[in-house]
Amino acid sequence: MVRFTKINNTEVPVSFGNATLIRFEEETGISILTLGQETLNYKNTLKLIYEALRDGHRKEGKSFDWTFEDMCDEFDEDMAAINRVMELFSNSMPDAEKKTKTSRTKAHQTQVKV
Repeated sequence: MVRFTKINNTEVPVSFGNATLIRFEEETGISILTLGQETLNYKNTLKLIYEALRDGHRKEGKSFDWTFEDMCDEFDEDMAAINRVMELFSNSMPDAEKKTKTSRTKAHQTQVKV
């Protein structure tokens, strides 16, 4: 799914789909399944955003000619955009806590029935 946000008052497409996540893993060697505070440091956050911008443009059929450094320069002028993009990332992930609670509840129900 492509979502849109603004960077320096320009609306840009962003996608955190499979292509983005695979390219991030290939680029960094970090599995998306193991992301956490230690692995998703500032540099890796920007790398994830870069891949999401690339994929968003691809899905929208738009050219994307920014280098990684160009993107960093854009964020120098609009640091709040980093948070806006990462909020899109957070909203695109399944609710793992909700699934865990559901699984625990089902396991507990099974134990009670036995």
